[in-house]
Amino acid sequence: MSYSKLTFHTVTLKQLFQADILYQLDQQFLAYLSHHDSSLHSRLLAYRQGATTAVSELILAGAPWLEEFIADFLRFKIHS
Repeated sequence: MSYSKLTFHTVTLKQLFQADILYQLDQQFLAYLSHHDSSLHSRLLAYRQGATTAVSELILAGAPWLEEFIADFLRFKIHS
């Protein structure tokens, strides 16, 4: 299924509570993560399927990517 890219400026706050919009955001994040870190993407999918319980490591490894994704969604610039 193909979706147009969601941004904070293309959805309302109310829409962010709708399952279909959250699903689209999740799919965007998975595509983003797959593009930037395919190994972490695979580990996240394995966790979601119940194949692993290494949650702490997954959260720490994914945090920087999630931060960048959210900043992109909100159209913020992150300076390192």
